[in-house]
Amino acid sequence: MRRHLLFRDWLRGIAEDRELYASAKRELAGRSWGRVQDYADAKTRVVERIILRALG
Repeated sequence: MRRHLLFRDWLRGIAEDRELYASAKRELAGRSWGRVQDYADAKTRVVERIILRALG
């Protein structure tokens, strides 16, 4: 839960990472996914990069 809140709060305050995340989601939304989990897994790399920055 803490990671989710950290991620949310970080995106609210850091426009560059908010756009990075939005851009990744837009690109992934244009693909066809067999399972929702496949989409979630594809977002993991960008989410982890952002969380690492948020952790400082």
